[in-house]
Parts: sequence; C-alpha cells; structure tokens
Amino acid sequence: MYTFVATSKQLLTFLKQSARYEKQVSFIPPKGHRNTVTCYTLRCVLIVAYIGNVWIGTFMAIGFLHTYEFTNTINLLFKIAFVLGNILFYAYDMVHFIVLRPCAEVILLYIQHQSKLLPSIVGKASGARSKQLERVRTNLWVIRGLKDSLNNTWRHAIMSSITLAVGVACITIYTAFDKDVPTLERLMATIYATSLAVDILDVAALSQALGDEVVNLFIPYATSAHCWYL
Repeated sequence: MYTFVATSKQLLTFLKQSARYEKQVSFIPPKGHRNTVTCYTLRCVLIVAYIGNVWIGTFMAIGFLHTYEFTNTINLLFKIAFVLGNILFYAYDMVHFIVLRPCAEVILLYIQHQSKLLPSIVGKASGARSKQLERVRTNLWVIRGLKDSLNNTWRHAIMSSITLAVGVACITIYTAFDKDVPTLERLMATIYATSLAVDILDVAALSQALGDEVVNLFIPYATSAHCWYL
C-alpha cells in the first residue's frame, strides 16, 4: 500500500523515462527472453500456489459461514464476497512483484542492447569509435538512473515482503509440529509460504542476472588507456 500511495509518482516517472529512452535509442525488445525451464517452473509453481491459496481460503471461509443461519440470498452474497475477496487479496499480495519483475527485465534488456553494440563499435576508426563509445556510455548512465529510480521505488515493499516471508515460514514450521492445528490450515500456511518464497526467488534470480550483466560489461575507452564500467 505504501509503495502505490507514496511512490506512485516515482513509478510513473520511471515509466515515462523508460519510454523516452526507448524512443531515443530505437530500442526493440527481443522475443523469448528469459524463457528458460527454471523460469517457467517458478511461474508454474507460483500460479498453482496462488490457485491453492484462493481455493483453501475460500473453502475455510465458507465452512465458517455454515455455523450461522442466514437466508439463501445472504449465504450466496457472502460466498461471492469470499471468492472475490480471496482472489483480490492474494493478487494484491503479489502485485508489487508482478510490476517489479517486468521493470527489472526491461533494464536488463537495455544493458544487453548496449552491450551488443560494442563489437561493431570497437572495430571502427578512432574518431567514429570515440563518438559512439561516448554515446553508449551516456546511455548506460541513463540506464543506471532508471535502475536507481526503480530501487528507490520498490525497496520498502521488497523488504516488507522478505520480512513477511520469514515470518510466514516460521509460522509454517510451528504449525507442522502442532497437532492442534487442523490439517487444512497447515496446508494453507505451507502453500502461502511457498508462494512467497518462489516469488522472492524469481525476483532474486532476475536481480542476480542484472548484476552479472553489469559486472561483465567491460568497455575499453578508445581515447585513453583507462577503462570504465557502469
């Protein structure tokens, strides 16, 4: 909630700056990026966990509703509210990662796009090479600004999610050894903890890929004996 209320303008600024950068460098996103088995596996587990959370949460809520004597109309309205409420709750619980993930993927593609330009630049004459290297370096600094903007926008939400994931994991371990906790509640806690863990692992893997791309980006500056990095 904090991220969307307090930093919505920052997110909008990031999107506008990204659109401006893509137009400036004529960026065309490649197809099929990050289509790996690991990526698909994590997404499938996340979808299954989401469906499981919604189904079990709704089932338990409806079971609690049966302890009260309401009319059929009221019962139906409550059931609809439970279903929609669980769908929205678990979707909202992951929405910052749903938004953050493509933003981080775009930054990774920006860096890869500039990196692919280097082989053709290095072989050119000194004057043209210096000018184009300077253009690449300027683009990389713009990308770095986008990365910093994204970090400032989402860091609080990410830290809160990690804290929540640790807390839910502790609760899940506790319920696993407590015989008084119903089996359905144990299952729900396990699935919820799994969804949080997979969500964080997916974004962490993307963050690692972004870091590796930056580390491997080595650009010899044509007009001096020095080299520079992003």
